[in-house]
Amino acid sequence: MACVTTHKVSTTASGPGVCCAALTASGFTPVVGLRIATVNKLNKCIVCEIKASTSKKAPGTLVFKRGKSHVPGSNVSCPTTQEGCCALAA
Repeated sequence: MACVTTHKVSTTASGPGVCCAALTASGFTPVVGLRIATVNKLNKCIVCEIKASTSKKAPGTLVFKRGKSHVPGSNVSCPTTQEGCCALAA
């Protein structure tokens, strides 16, 4: 999976999106199930997860989806009110 040189926001913007930039910085090889924590433009923690596309145009192509902030057994997560090193006091 090679990262594209543009990404969609409300229009097409040049450069990689946050998930693609995080993947490149991590040095990991893209595989289904790979989870990478990064921050969005609001500086909030998000998890990017690689999945196999289910679209009719390109079935099985590796794509990014927003992952859950915490998945049991995963070593990648974002702090929530109940999980993470910076868990918020309820």
